[in-house]
Amino acid sequence: MLGTPWILIYGLIYLCFTGGNVTFDLKNDAPTLTGAKATFTISLNFPPNQTVLPDGQVVWARNCTVNGREYQEGQAVYPDRGGEWTGVFPDGTPFNRSQNRKPCYVFVWKTFGRYWQVADGPSSSLTIGTDDVPLGSYNMELVIYHCRGRDRFIPLGYASSVFTITDQVPFSLSLSQVNDVNQNDQNFIQNQAIAFTVALHDPSQYLNSADIRFSWDFGDNSGTFISREHTVTHTYLSVGAFRPQVVLMASIPCGNPTHTCVSFLKITGFALFLPAAPIDASAGPAVVVVASSPAPPAAAEGEDATALDHCFNNPLHFSLGEQTAEAEDEGEGEVQAEVEADPTQVVLVVAKRQAPAENCIIDRYGSLTTSVDVVQGIDSVEIVQMSNVVSMATELDQNAVDVTISCQGSLPSEVCTVISDADCITPVQTVCGAASPSPDCQMILRQFFNDTGVFCLNVSLTNDVSLAVATATKLTSECCLVSFYQPLTEERGAGNGGSFVTSVPLLLWNLLSRQSPGESRPLLQGRIV
Repeated sequence: MLGTPWILIYGLIYLCFTGGNVTFDLKNDAPTLTGAKATFTISLNFPPNQTVLPDGQVVWARNCTVNGREYQEGQAVYPDRGGEWTGVFPDGTPFNRSQNRKPCYVFVWKTFGRYWQVADGPSSSLTIGTDDVPLGSYNMELVIYHCRGRDRFIPLGYASSVFTITDQVPFSLSLSQVNDVNQNDQNFIQNQAIAFTVALHDPSQYLNSADIRFSWDFGDNSGTFISREHTVTHTYLSVGAFRPQVVLMASIPCGNPTHTCVSFLKITGFALFLPAAPIDASAGPAVVVVASSPAPPAAAEGEDATALDHCFNNPLHFSLGEQTAEAEDEGEGEVQAEVEADPTQVVLVVAKRQAPAENCIIDRYGSLTTSVDVVQGIDSVEIVQMSNVVSMATELDQNAVDVTISCQGSLPSEVCTVISDADCITPVQTVCGAASPSPDCQMILRQFFNDTGVFCLNVSLTNDVSLAVATATKLTSECCLVSFYQPLTEERGAGNGGSFVTSVPLLLWNLLSRQSPGESRPLLQGRIV
């Protein structure tokens, strides 16, 4: 194994960065399908009084005083000493010069019994292949150094991230429905289509050339539906609880048998790949034994891993000891080559000369089951009548209109009215309140208009699972109200609060809506909104 270097690394991890603590954000894109590539990213988070320039240099973000010493805004925290930069990694291996700027940090990654050294800026990434790696969970360990000279490396800290290699195709399933008030409650409306959408988790594009099919069982005895589309729809005709299931089948071509099967190792920055002993298929994830000084706790995936709060001002020097590697299986060799993909990236290629069988196909599967509750929603809402109301309390200041609403389906719990201009574009007033419909889903709303003209009235009914909307146009006119106003008689009621419905506005409403007057319905107790 790696032996002495990693023991020294673990034992000498101290924080030594002027201005405060440096934290690390280490992430990976697991779960990773076996044969695909896993990518790890690391970002350094500097103290609040510092900022990172586009070239990677860290400068002071404002004028400040640290430990009695004054620093100016824009001043480099660690000035570049200039000169020729033929840097070396902590084990003495020289950098591979493929960039025009000097890297300030060295990242030493370790997993699968191997380690990679990457010289880069304050953020970096590493992509590794998973061919022939046993299934299971592994730990990617990382030590970060700050370069302060050709052979001066100050350790900033340690971080780790757990990742998983699986033979099940990872994917997620989302459900959506039109007019669903809460898309996250898994409650859906009867007799309305539900969209089922599959999202593959394939960040390395390993499945790009695969033939992927989906087998759907919606759990309502409607049969099995097979499709290659990532989105399908299904309508439940009855209410109740259902458990839809989707099975994914991916046929992945092995490649042309005359071509070499190549797996890429992608690293940002300068990189050196040092293999250790091959992994035994029967062995579990690699475990590093630490002598004398234990390693700090590993950070969970996606969380910051903080560096230690001590300072080690001396540069770190060590040499890599002898390593032994078992011979490769007969008929399978390994060739390592460095490939420069672009000025900021080095790619190492591992070519396995093992010809796959003709027409070789690898089949991978995955499945997901979810639960849905299908309920009856508000199927429809209709404005069946609009009537102007004249009363002693409203005739001088406002036009009052009684709106009779009828709905189908489940009963609403809230009603909202929106008054807009005649084109139904610009809202003028919005009022919402609790709805109290009758058992047959009818109610009357009284709406007040402060002006005359043509208005657009939008009424929406909602409950916990659904939404229904109706729109109508209403003409209000003071002349009509004044011309046909009649004082209330004793038979009609006493006091100024009485009201009656005029016939001319009802006629106008029928003309505007182009509907003939229907059979009158008993009006329920009115409610002012």
